[in-house]
Amino acid sequence: MQNIPASLQPSLETVENNFSRTSGRLTQADVAALTGINIRDAKDILEALMAKYDCRLQVTENGDLIYNFGSSPHRRGEPTWAEFWAKVQKQLWGIFVYLFKIWIAVTLVVYFIVFLVILIAMIIAMFAANSSSDSSSSSSSSSSSSSGDGFFKILGELFISIFDWKTSRSTYHYSTDKRGYDYKEYDSRTSPLDKIKNNKKNNVDTQYRDNYDDYEAMRAKAASKSNKDFIAAVYDFVFGPLRLAPHPLTNEKELAAYLRRQKGVVVVPELVALAGWTSEQAENFFSQSIARFDGEAKISENNILYGDFYNLTRSADKSKDGKVVWYWNEYEPPYKLTGNGVWTNIGIGFLNAFNLSFALFFTLEAIFEPNNLSFGVLGTYLLGYVPLVFSIIFFGVPILRWIQLLPKRMKARQENIRKRLLKVIYEREGRAIQAKILLDEVNKANKEEKLDQSTVESVMNRLLADIGGEAILNEKQELTYRFDRWQDEIQEVKKIRLQIKPDEDLGQIVLDSSD
Repeated sequence: MQNIPASLQPSLETVENNFSRTSGRLTQADVAALTGINIRDAKDILEALMAKYDCRLQVTENGDLIYNFGSSPHRRGEPTWAEFWAKVQKQLWGIFVYLFKIWIAVTLVVYFIVFLVILIAMIIAMFAANSSSDSSSSSSSSSSSSSGDGFFKILGELFISIFDWKTSRSTYHYSTDKRGYDYKEYDSRTSPLDKIKNNKKNNVDTQYRDNYDDYEAMRAKAASKSNKDFIAAVYDFVFGPLRLAPHPLTNEKELAAYLRRQKGVVVVPELVALAGWTSEQAENFFSQSIARFDGEAKISENNILYGDFYNLTRSADKSKDGKVVWYWNEYEPPYKLTGNGVWTNIGIGFLNAFNLSFALFFTLEAIFEPNNLSFGVLGTYLLGYVPLVFSIIFFGVPILRWIQLLPKRMKARQENIRKRLLKVIYEREGRAIQAKILLDEVNKANKEEKLDQSTVESVMNRLLADIGGEAILNEKQELTYRFDRWQDEIQEVKKIRLQIKPDEDLGQIVLDSSD
């Protein structure tokens, strides 16, 4: 929270204690009247409260600024009950995933040992069959020894990978979903058997790194051809692949970079265009950013609210500023069930079905013929009940996840359509647009799916409520969308920027701590 003098702390507490009586809507004059302090101090208190609580800044037609905290202010960063319950569910799910991955790892170790025993038996048989042959040369023996060392090294890495529950790497590539939307996804963990191919790819990385487009194309191609580790595929079969998520401070970094390029001023529609928020969410982020970046909420001569972040433009080096990526240039990644190839899923499913059938056989024997157990009571548990429960969970979790993913996939598609529509609206600077023209504009893209009128109208109904527009019939009785507020704010901020004379010169250094 913004620091205020100790002398103002009682006044701040007075305002907090009277939120319900004032409905949480305050001007500087209200605070001054409520506490008896001067107007300048009242502004400091409101800014301190704005840093502490969610707040929307509202401008009246007479140019007054209202700080709206609501009658029951919500502390910034404090989770709501829904967020708290979602966090509890996430933690419980994490515990289940952790425990079941241990179970999967133990099962894979058993498989590994069984297959290793079989492999060793085959190798012994092969050497026994060739023991009478003396045709091997010393050079070929050396080569065999070298190959054997490499084989056992890969075998060791394969065993270690059983306990590596991270199924993807920190690097990512671009892919395209079935509807033509480009998205980012993590590179899969590759098999130890794929090391040679990976080494070759790394050499190509250096060659293409200077050309970003070629580099991304190369990485996407390499990722699509790389062999996903089978053990990683087993874990993803059950729990699904990790979905790429942005850094928690991505929006703050992006806004800071944008402000430094736009003379330090911004309006709410630009925040919506950067992050895709509703107007209410963008207004709350606006007030939060005022407190975070030491900005100032100002009202233009045309009663338009804008943020002035002059201090952010003062820089010794802007070369390390983050990227500014518009909301519509980052499509939603699809919700994948496993992220594996079809034949990989079939193979994993067959292995578990094999376990399930045998476990079911021993379990049924224990139930219907308890006096004739083939492997005794302990064997029945180890070969029947335990693997039966394991196999049911192994198949059950993906089935439940598939049901859970259905609404998420629908929502992701709606969000991608919303991005395309918002792009057209913002690039037209909020000017009115007929529904037919909007449909033509949004379908200009060659890659993305073609949208029909009913789909566009459905998403637009929600978008109108989100950003404060309206649908009307023009004089020709044609459906038209208007965004008067957006148009005014975007035009106003352009005028403000034209009036600002950049002053980014930091001047000569007059004091250096090293002197």
